[in-house]
Amino acid sequence: MAMMMAVASVSAQEVVAEYEKLFKEGIEAFDDRDYKGALAKFKRVVNMPATSQSLRVQANEFIKTCQTHLGNETPKPKKTTVEKKTAQPVVKKEIVHTLSLSPLNLQLPATGGTKEITVSSSAEWTVKIKPDWCKVMEMTDNYIKLWCDENANLEAREGEFVISADNGKLIESVHLFQEKGMNRSGQVYFRTIPGNAMIEIPDCGLYGISSRAYKIPAGDHKVRVMKDGYEPLDTTVTVTPSQDGKAAMVDLSLEPVFGILTPEIVMEDTGKSLPEPVFKINKRIVDVSTPAEGLSFDEEGGVVYGVLYKGGRIPLLPGAYEVNVSAEGYEPFNTYVTVEKGQMSSLQCELKYVSGFLTVVDDGNAEGAAVVADEKFTCNVGEKLRLPVGDYLIEVKKDGYMLDDGIIEAHIAAGEEVMHKARMTRMVNCLVSTEQTGETVYVNGDKAPFKEPMHTIPLAEGKSYIIEVAKDGYWTYRDSIFVSPSDTLIDLQGLDLKEVHKLHIAYDEPNVKVSLYAKGDSIRRDYAGIIPEKGKDIELDVPYGKYKLKMTRIYEPIKGRKTAYKGNVNFTEKKDRFNIQTWSRSNFLVLGGDYNFMSSFAPADSYPVSGSAFFGQFKLWNGLSTSIVKATAFNTAAYDFPYEDDTKAQPDWTFGASFLLLNYDFRIGGAFCQYGDAAVLLSYAWNPSLTFAVPVNHFSGQEAFAGIELSSRIKVFNVNLKLGVQYMDGKFNCFNVQDDRYVKTKDSFTYMPFSRVAFVGSVGFSLGGRDAKGRNILRVW
Repeated sequence: MAMMMAVASVSAQEVVAEYEKLFKEGIEAFDDRDYKGALAKFKRVVNMPATSQSLRVQANEFIKTCQTHLGNETPKPKKTTVEKKTAQPVVKKEIVHTLSLSPLNLQLPATGGTKEITVSSSAEWTVKIKPDWCKVMEMTDNYIKLWCDENANLEAREGEFVISADNGKLIESVHLFQEKGMNRSGQVYFRTIPGNAMIEIPDCGLYGISSRAYKIPAGDHKVRVMKDGYEPLDTTVTVTPSQDGKAAMVDLSLEPVFGILTPEIVMEDTGKSLPEPVFKINKRIVDVSTPAEGLSFDEEGGVVYGVLYKGGRIPLLPGAYEVNVSAEGYEPFNTYVTVEKGQMSSLQCELKYVSGFLTVVDDGNAEGAAVVADEKFTCNVGEKLRLPVGDYLIEVKKDGYMLDDGIIEAHIAAGEEVMHKARMTRMVNCLVSTEQTGETVYVNGDKAPFKEPMHTIPLAEGKSYIIEVAKDGYWTYRDSIFVSPSDTLIDLQGLDLKEVHKLHIAYDEPNVKVSLYAKGDSIRRDYAGIIPEKGKDIELDVPYGKYKLKMTRIYEPIKGRKTAYKGNVNFTEKKDRFNIQTWSRSNFLVLGGDYNFMSSFAPADSYPVSGSAFFGQFKLWNGLSTSIVKATAFNTAAYDFPYEDDTKAQPDWTFGASFLLLNYDFRIGGAFCQYGDAAVLLSYAWNPSLTFAVPVNHFSGQEAFAGIELSSRIKVFNVNLKLGVQYMDGKFNCFNVQDDRYVKTKDSFTYMPFSRVAFVGSVGFSLGGRDAKGRNILRVW
C-alpha cells in the first residue's frame, strides 16, 4: 500500500496566525504615521516564538525605519562642555549663536515627493512645527530631507516649517507652498510568488508586504522584492493615475535559492495496520506523518529547511543528501539523492516487510484445501506461504470438511520456514427449524448462527453433539446426536416446541436442588439443576404433562448431595401447585433400641422380654429395612434351667442375636403431624444358635411383631412408641459355667423349648446420621 505524503496547499484566505495579525496592524499604524504604535507591534512580532523567519526579517526592517522617524523628531543631544583645567577665574564672554535656513521659501509639486533644507546653526536645534502633510525622512546636524504627501485637493496649500535653536532663543522658518492637486497617484496591488514578500520603493518611502494595495505617485519607480530563501528581485514599476479607485495588479515571481524533495513512501501490505515510518535526511529525522503547522513556504510563510510542508514538499539547499527510511517489521530503505537549485526531485521509498514462511501439508483429507492466515494471506495445502514475522491463527478450509485441530497457531520468524500438518474430518449438515420460528439453536452449549431459511449447522463425522432449540415461552428441545459415516444429512426441520406454563413447587427446607424430568419423553428434554437462593418455593416454566421430580440436599461430609425427595408429578391446568415434604426419607441409622414396658398373655413358663436393640439399620426397599445386628434381651431371673445330670442353673439374663439379612422391618403409613409419623409395623428376626462358638446364655429361633408405631421426625435423635403383638418360638441355650467336664463348647449347653405370644408395648430411641429423620417408611398418606 502506498502512503502518499501530499496535502493541499494553504489558501491565501486562511485565517492568519496572531503574529501575522500584529504585523498587519503594525503596517497600518506605520501608514498612519503612528511610528510609536507601529514600533511596539513590530517588536511583539519579533519576540513571538511562533513568528516565521520571513516575517521576523520584515518586521526588523520596519523597526529600523520607525526608529529613524522617531529619532528625527527627538532633540539632538547637547554637546558636553569641557571642564576648565585651571582653577583661575576667568571672565565669561557672552556667546552669540546663529541660525539660518536655506531656502526660506520652498515650492513643492502637487504630486508630492522629497525636498531638502540646509541648516546652519552654532547651537543645538530641533524641529518645532511642521504641517501634517509633511514628514521628516532624514535629519543630520545641517541637513533635513522633507517628504510631502500628494495634494489631492484642487486648492494650493501652505504651511510653516519651524526650527528653534539655543533653547528656543533663536527661531527660523521655511515657508512651504504646494501647488493645487490633481489625481496624480495610482493604486497598485503587488501579487508575489511566494506570497508575503517584502516590498520596498525607496523614492516613495514605501516599505510593506505583498498581497495588498498601495497608493503610489504616478510615474516610474524602482521596486525591490525580498523574501527569505529566495533571490532578491529588482524591477521598475510604472504607476498610472487610478481610475475610479481601481488597483492595478503587479505580478512578481522570486527565484528560490533552494530545491524541493518530494518523497513517496510505499509500504508493502501486511494485512495489519501499518506502523509509522521514520524518515531521515543526513541522519536527521523529518516528521512525515503531518505537514508543518502554519502556512506553507511557497505561499505565505518563511522557509525552514529539512521540514515537510503541505504538498509533501521538503525544501533543501542544493547538494547531495543521504536518505534513510525505516519502520518496525520492515527492511530499512537507504539511498542518496541530489537536490538542485529551483528544481523538484521526486523519491519513491519502498519498504518490504521482514518475512518468514509457512507450509501446511496434508495429513488426511486436506488435499486441495485452502490455507488462510489471519484472514489476509492465502495459499493451498502443500504450498509455501510468505508471511510477515509474528504470531498467526491459521485456518484450513475445504468444502464439506473441518480441520480436526480447529485453528492452527503459528509463530513466523525472520527467514525461517514453519511446517504444520492438517488432518480434516468430513462434515454433515444438520438442518434445524421450528413451527414457531424465532428459535435459538445451541450446539454443545454454543450458539449456532442463523442462515435463511433455517439453521444449517456442520457437524463432524464420528462425534456426538447436544442440540438445544430454545425460544422464549416454550420448552427447550434437547437431543443427543451422533454423526455416523453413513449420514449425509441430519434433519431436524419442523420441530414443534411445546408452550410452557407456570409450575409451582413448595417444600419444607431451603437450599434444596430441584430437578424435573419429562417422563416418557423420547426427545429427552429436562428442566434440571435449579437451586433457589432463598426461600422454600420455586416456579418453573414447563409444558403440561407428567414429570419425574427429584430433590436433593447438600451432604457436607462427602461434599455431595443426598436425595430429599423423588416422585412423580402430573402437571395440568387444574393441578399446577405441589407441596413436597423432604423429611423421613431413607436413612442409615447407626444405633437404636426399645425398652418393653408391657408384657402379658404369656404362658406361665415363659420369660418377660426386656427390650431389643439394633446396630446399622438401612433401607432395602421403600418401607423395608434390615440391620447389621439385632438383639433381644430376656429377663430369666428366678427360673431354673435343668441340665442332663439333673443339676440346676439360674442365669439372670439371656439374649438373642440376629445378623444381616436375618431380620427385617416393614413400615407402611404416613405423617400425622410435621414432626411425627404413624405406621403399621411388621418385623421379623431369625436368631441362630451360637452354641458352636460362644459360651453364653442365648435364645435361638424366630421372633415377629405386628402393631402400630409412632415415631418422631427430628434430626439425629428420634423416639419410637410401639404397641402390638409379639410372637417368639425357639429355645433357650443355657451354659453350665460350674461344670468343667465338657471339653467342647456345644457340650456345655442345655436347652429348653420356648414359645410365646404376648401383647407388648415399648419405647425406643434411635441414633442416625446428620440427616436422619426417622425410620424408613412406605408412605401412603
